[in-house]
Amino acid sequence: MCSSDLTALRTTRGARLTALRPTLSEYILKMPRGAQVIYPKDLGPILMLADIFPGAHVLESGVGSGALTMTLLRAVGPAGKVTGYELRQDFADRARRNVEGFLGRDVPLEIEVRDIYEGIAVREVDRIVLDLPEPWRVVDHAPACLRPGGILLSYLDRKSTRLNSSHTVISYAVFCLKK
Repeated sequence: MCSSDLTALRTTRGARLTALRPTLSEYILKMPRGAQVIYPKDLGPILMLADIFPGAHVLESGVGSGALTMTLLRAVGPAGKVTGYELRQDFADRARRNVEGFLGRDVPLEIEVRDIYEGIAVREVDRIVLDLPEPWRVVDHAPACLRPGGILLSYLDRKSTRLNSSHTVISYAVFCLKK
């Protein structure tokens, strides 16, 4: 544990208290939000299924309040990069404040206010992670920005029944239950 992760205090009666920095999981559950967040129970499986690695360049769309963004930033590390697309300026601003509030300002993050359904401007990404209501609308233009062997993963909090694409897609569902 780093010294910046804890603070020692004394009460007016001389009792010693130790305040610990919240974990990322704790922060996500309590941080200010404008949009619904992906909960910690789903964030770990997303990292594994998308095979997020140190140094990866990840495109995230549907940034929302920034829970997934912070998790991706932790996984890609300082040598990687996360580019986030968000439709709403207020959500992009909230996500940026949440990220900076927990990880600081010096993180490899770009958030753009843009509609991924209309196209992807960034190129040569290792992974695309979507938190969108209609991810199938991204599938046809995703290959142009993914490096060979890249992965597109979509998080849906409900069952999706539609996927129309001329590209090879491996699709399966994972349900995470926390007891």
